[in-house]
Amino acid sequence: MAKYLVATLEHLAALKALADGNRRYLGFVHRTALLRSIEREEVLAIVQGEDILGFCQYYQRRDGIVTIYHLVVAESERRKGLGRALVEEVGRRAAGAGCRQIRLKCPDGLEANAFYQRIGFQHNETEGGHRQALIVWERCLAND
Repeated sequence: MAKYLVATLEHLAALKALADGNRRYLGFVHRTALLRSIEREEVLAIVQGEDILGFCQYYQRRDGIVTIYHLVVAESERRKGLGRALVEEVGRRAAGAGCRQIRLKCPDGLEANAFYQRIGFQHNETEGGHRQALIVWERCLAND
């Protein structure tokens, strides 16, 4: 049974390995940036036994917006609802902290764009990227 937890330093090597294995989707994920996010408790991981099945690295901004930097699920575990569950958990935590929105950018042409649309994100704008256009996605949070 998979469980969702806040990643700790003991997960760093496995998180980095998963990110490196998905570099074509994520780009290069810096170990130091991942470490800082872990220290701020802003990395959620899906763990089954000793295996990291996926993770979401995000940043809770002071202006009430949560920015997702990286969201990845191991290829063998995709299409099982794990990515959606990670985003939902980030949303629950963010709403509980008074945040009002989740935002992320995804390179144009990636299959992940259809995923974000399916789970309730709205295409806000397209902006120029270093190598290709980036789709900016936003999703409002309920703060009850």
